[in-house]
Amino acid sequence: MVGKYSLKNERKFLQHCIDELSKSKLILDAGGGPGFWEKRKGLQRPKSFDQIKSLRLDINPNKNPDILADIHNLRSIRSNTFDGIICTEVLEHAYNPFIAVKELRRILKPKGKIFFSAPFMYPYHHWAPKEPYPGLEKVDDYYRYTEMGWKHLLKDFKKVETFKIGTYADVFLHTLTGFKLKRTNPVYKVLRFFVNLIMMPFVGRGVQFKNTCLNIMVLAEK
Repeated sequence: MVGKYSLKNERKFLQHCIDELSKSKLILDAGGGPGFWEKRKGLQRPKSFDQIKSLRLDINPNKNPDILADIHNLRSIRSNTFDGIICTEVLEHAYNPFIAVKELRRILKPKGKIFFSAPFMYPYHHWAPKEPYPGLEKVDDYYRYTEMGWKHLLKDFKKVETFKIGTYADVFLHTLTGFKLKRTNPVYKVLRFFVNLIMMPFVGRGVQFKNTCLNIMVLAEK
């Protein structure tokens, strides 16, 4: 929809997803911990969201969610409840993403939208909560999702839009710096320019370069 990867096109796709979600009256932030806007501090919350009721769902009671539940089992929520759902950087931690997605789709209203994102080229990451409780001694890391993987996972949705974040240069630099240097950092931008310059002759020789990315954003319509 927005063409090949660039930081500008990444923001354009993200804005498209936010615009679609802003049409909602009731949104669920599923497994978002502190919440979507807190996790993306560089992203400005649109005023249109002031008119939207938003609920946070999490498995950890210490995060004070509005709804305490496991994303694999949302039976406490009626079907066709939410106009929109946000589920970012969560499904890699779901031991059975097919069940999780089925539950999210069930509680979404017809024509409702879900905004997903999850890593593709990213280190294995797991952690123990600062205040663990029985049933949540640690948060594990199970999966990585390709573009085709997303489409298969979301095959029951009417429409699925995807956007790959980053290129081979971003993957190389993030690996080199231990994923600690932000892409908006001026130093990162200079390094990225030279990596692109050096690797450009090799890009056309294999899809392993063309299809490499850091993360994939997805907008799905029920």
